[in-house]
Formats: sequence, structure tokens, C-alpha cells
Amino acid sequence: MGKRKVRRKIIKFIQPKVPIIFDCPFCNFKKCISVKINKKKGRYLINCNHCNTHYSAKTSHLTEPVDAYYEWIDLCEKINNEEEKNNFDNEKKNDDYY
Repeated sequence: MGKRKVRRKIIKFIQPKVPIIFDCPFCNFKKCISVKINKKKGRYLINCNHCNTHYSAKTSHLTEPVDAYYEWIDLCEKINNEEEKNNFDNEKKNDDYY
């Protein structure tokens, strides 16, 4: 006579879900940016429900909402950095003039 076999418990790992609703960098409102991807047309649309900011661009078949959102954020930061640089150059030129 042998012992009964003890069945080990199966541990299920919960994979974290990728967000599809984000925070708006312009109005600082939480969870108001929605990303819609139209893979047939090859475009995505980012829209803020609070301040009505929107952005549209081309996409590939591999693009996810997270990728589209952060691509837009990177573009916004790039534009802001260029504006700051231009403002600094203009101030410097004005200081040299006087």
C-alpha cells in the first residue's frame, strides 16, 4: 500500500494589461486620452475628451495604442524643446543688441 499522490497547486501568473486610456499632457486631466487605431486605413487618432486636443498620424500593422500615445508625447516634447531653444536664441540676440 502506497501513499496517495499529492497534487501540486497550479500557480497562475496574471500578466499586466497594457493601458488604452491615458493622461492628457496639455490639460493634466487623468484618463481622458483615447487612442483609436484603424488598421485598414493605416492611421490612428488620439483624442482628449476634456480639452478636445487631437492628433492623427500614419501607423503600421504592429502599432498598439501605447506606441501611438508615446510617439505623440515624444513629438510634443520635441516641439517644446525647439520652441524653448528658439526663445532662448531670440532673448540672447536682444541682449546683444542693447
